[in-house]
Amino acid sequence: MAKEDDNIVLSPTVLKVIKQFAADMRADAEIEDDAIDRLESILLQGNVPKPDSINEALFNPPQDGDE
Repeated sequence: MAKEDDNIVLSPTVLKVIKQFAADMRADAEIEDDAIDRLESILLQGNVPKPDSINEALFNPPQDGDE
């Protein structure tokens, strides 16, 4: 991973792993697509997400007007 200003640029390998992880999660019918989208977005930011952010992405959908 390279650093560009204050952002980390994800390598093609890391991007591939994140995309495969999301695809595998989508195969589980019990996980909502919106939750997977929110988690994938967090992972693609290029920093280590906090456990609370992951939990919120998966289990606490944004309220109307929060998006």
